[in-house]
Amino acid sequence: MRPSAGKKAVRTANTGDILKRTGSLWTHFLSRDCRVLRQMLRMEMQIFTLYSKSLPLDLACRVWDVFCRDGEEFLFRTALGLLKLFEDILTKMDFIHIAQFLTRLPEDLPAEELFASIATVQMQSRNKKWAQVLTALQKDSREMEKGSPSLRH
Repeated sequence: MRPSAGKKAVRTANTGDILKRTGSLWTHFLSRDCRVLRQMLRMEMQIFTLYSKSLPLDLACRVWDVFCRDGEEFLFRTALGLLKLFEDILTKMDFIHIAQFLTRLPEDLPAEELFASIATVQMQSRNKKWAQVLTALQKDSREMEKGSPSLRH
């Protein structure tokens, strides 16, 4: 089975560019030299399970609803919104505790706070909207497939 272009684009996205938007949390990751954590935070697990493993079920269902309405950009906005919401807590944790916390978020997480945090996230990179960035990544992925005999089917 061939992975979708969206998944390929997500895998090619630079985690640093995404996490730099979190400001002091990114600085914390750098100061702690959490290379492994930065690699783990590719967000694939969270995004491709649609947060069903980390969020309480009622919140995961709301995220799914908005995802169905708005598309995959909302999943990334959710990831950044969660990081923003818990930035103060995460900057005080070490690697193991950050990984544990992000794997299973608090059961009493208020939906209003989460969606307010998500609403503050603007998905632009170098003055390009998310759809433009995704299209460029997909185009690059297709061009790489054309140029590499091992990637052809």
